[in-house]
Amino acid sequence: MVRALFLDRDGVVNVDYGYVGSVADVTFCDGIFELVKTAYDNDIKIFIITNQSGIGRGFYSEKDFLEVMGYILGIFQDFGCPVVDYRWCPHLPSELCACRKPQPSMVLELAKIYNLNLVKSALIGDSVPDIQCGIRAGIRYNFLLSRDAQGKRKSNEPVFPQKYDGIKTLMKEKRWKEFLLDCILEGNR
Repeated sequence: MVRALFLDRDGVVNVDYGYVGSVADVTFCDGIFELVKTAYDNDIKIFIITNQSGIGRGFYSEKDFLEVMGYILGIFQDFGCPVVDYRWCPHLPSELCACRKPQPSMVLELAKIYNLNLVKSALIGDSVPDIQCGIRAGIRYNFLLSRDAQGKRKSNEPVFPQKYDGIKTLMKEKRWKEFLLDCILEGNR
């Protein structure tokens, strides 16, 4: 079975300015390419899962979203760490759909399609629902970023046992190294 790294988009891959709906609004988070390249070089497949209620709110269209994703995927490809696939939820939180994080359906759908070993996989998010999604899906390594990409501490988050002050800090942490070592020692099976 294949190992995976699931990334939330806004706040992990790119700076979350609140409803990023055009390529002009995309600024990549510091350290994201180094992190993803490290994972990719260790035979870990990269996926993006993202709640995009800006579509449901009418702030931007699904076409706009797909254009932004095409741009992001192209940049990752240029850095030598291609994203295998992605999923998104366009619904409002009030719609209580099955695809919106913290529900695990985006992860489970990708796991089924790509034969992913979720117990040997990781998820990086910037919100508690991201982490709840990972836990509900059975992902062993879940990492919560507690600062936004501009280095400001998020004040509206409940206390969570393991938070990291950004991608570069996470890459120095024992659990991230444990995840990579686990992948290297056991191979990607």
